[in-house]
Amino acid sequence: MTRLSFPRCASLGLILGLFLPVCVRAQNVMEGSPYTPVFEVAPSGRPDMIVTKLRLDQVYDTNLVSTPIDHLSGTYSKLEADISYVHQHPGSIIMLTYDGGGNLYPQSQYSNLNAASNTVRLTLRQSLTKRMNLAASGDWGSVPGGAFEGSPGGQLGSGDENTEFLARRHVSEDASLSLQYQTTAHTYLAWGGNFNDTRYVSQMAPIFSTSRSEDAYASFYYEFSRSQTVSVGYSNQWIGYPGHDIHAQVHNFLTTYSNNLTPRLSFSGYVGPAIVNEVSETSVAASSTVTTNQLNVVGGASLKYDAGHTDVVLRYDRMYSRGSGLAGTSLRQTSSVSFSQRFSQHLVASILVNYTQNDFVSLDGANYSSWRIQPTVRYHVSSRIWLTGTEGYVRAIRVSSLGALDRQIVTFGIEFDPPNFILGR
Repeated sequence: MTRLSFPRCASLGLILGLFLPVCVRAQNVMEGSPYTPVFEVAPSGRPDMIVTKLRLDQVYDTNLVSTPIDHLSGTYSKLEADISYVHQHPGSIIMLTYDGGGNLYPQSQYSNLNAASNTVRLTLRQSLTKRMNLAASGDWGSVPGGAFEGSPGGQLGSGDENTEFLARRHVSEDASLSLQYQTTAHTYLAWGGNFNDTRYVSQMAPIFSTSRSEDAYASFYYEFSRSQTVSVGYSNQWIGYPGHDIHAQVHNFLTTYSNNLTPRLSFSGYVGPAIVNEVSETSVAASSTVTTNQLNVVGGASLKYDAGHTDVVLRYDRMYSRGSGLAGTSLRQTSSVSFSQRFSQHLVASILVNYTQNDFVSLDGANYSSWRIQPTVRYHVSSRIWLTGTEGYVRAIRVSSLGALDRQIVTFGIEFDPPNFILGR
């Protein structure tokens, strides 16, 4: 993503990777919390600019082509370019990004693969009044399998990234809208919603089913101090699978708490009851359905340590989300740890490990689990050139009747940041 030189703000990286001059209040120390973060739009009078990035990767993929009985592996080259238009005005920030490119396959047996990659993103931060701020975003992407694109992790109905890593090409559409209103010096109201539609072009198994999810929420925040905040809120999720008689509605009542325990250590957590009502297919041939009602407790916590050169995040989430294929909605539990270390001005290494278990709402005792490990090394050759090496490995266990599914993608690449083009000097 684009790296711009903006004023340093606490927890700046939590603003969905936009790299914009936005300062986050205490309640947002949890990345991907159930509600869209409360935010402030920092005044800015910088001129408009065009920001670009070029990437060239050499990739090895163990799952270029997948069938129920076989996986074909191979190497290919990937060339991509980002171009972003950034408009900044006091109290307003707009960013429009196009990410395009494709894969070049040297093997003749892969000539039928659709290699193009296209993604468009639009983001907006706007101060409507002295007390009210607005944030909106939308994106459309058509990407090859194994790419993590689409819905942000904080969206209530978002899918399992481990599963998406296993899938073939997909098209996704996302939109989000959030509003914040400061009622007093220490209280805030926040409300908004999210939408996601994911369509898999080639379905290897029912686990990769087209899905649609929406959620709307409202919450009330009380800020004890600049480091400690609590909130109460309600959200309503809608989850469906177009083309199947499967849909669910989930009511979440959540209380959140966050605390910057020290300048380097922060904690966030949320907990509350959730009520799910799901209608799902039990037999495609007979067109029979079953209605399931379930009451459960959802919640999660995040502990983050930031020591400048070292970042460690421990996290646990338990939420209702998109399920898999004809199984509909699932109660998803994800445990993860991420570690990042800057060894010098030139060398940065990181690793992410997570484990996810999905318990299907409509099928008692039925579940599948997956785990992912992804180490990355980046070397800063010069002010505008980065070398990157990363390996992503995912294994999903007890998926449908196929047994375990695996995918490994190894990438070595170079990134180049051309000089920014300033408009209206």
